[in-house]
Amino acid sequence: MLSSTATTTGTTASSRGCWTGRKPTRPARVGRLRQQRRSRDRPRPARRARGTAASRRFFLHLGDDCSRGGRPLPPRRDSRTLWAHSFSGLAAAWGLFEARDHFANAIALSPSLVFADGLLFAREAAWAETHDDLPARVHLGAGTLEDHALAGLTEAFGARLAARDHPGLALQVQLEPGLAHADLFPVGAEAGLRFVLGAP
Repeated sequence: MLSSTATTTGTTASSRGCWTGRKPTRPARVGRLRQQRRSRDRPRPARRARGTAASRRFFLHLGDDCSRGGRPLPPRRDSRTLWAHSFSGLAAAWGLFEARDHFANAIALSPSLVFADGLLFAREAAWAETHDDLPARVHLGAGTLEDHALAGLTEAFGARLAARDHPGLALQVQLEPGLAHADLFPVGAEAGLRFVLGAP
């Protein structure tokens, strides 16, 4: 009986990494630390391209992937809409100028127009220098309680587009009173889809 008890106790102590007359087990975290050191020593991949060239490549891949997927894009470009919220909403607006071959319309909800000191404003100005029209249905939406003066920036970007007087542009700018960033998404998505689809 005493021998059985001692054996059980010794086994328990050994599983905890304590000295029981045998070599103690190595804690699992030591192996993890060594693995982390090895991963730090591996060469880092080359940095990806950024800026306009990278964004153009992204939209080209996006269009190609959608075309090859199980649900292909609609055959007519004018029936495709790129829509998103927050930082992705900025990408949806950016697609107006960088993804013309794939998407005709855009719904940009709470777009992060403060990114890179208003980079989208500069991109729109560059487009206007070489184009007389922007054929698209565009919905811009933001809540009046959003941070970073996002409502004012969204309204300003809409005013910039409207001032170009593009004959093919159908534009709707909608500011939702009393809504913050997360609250805007469901309301803005419905309003944007109704506008782009021409629904009442």
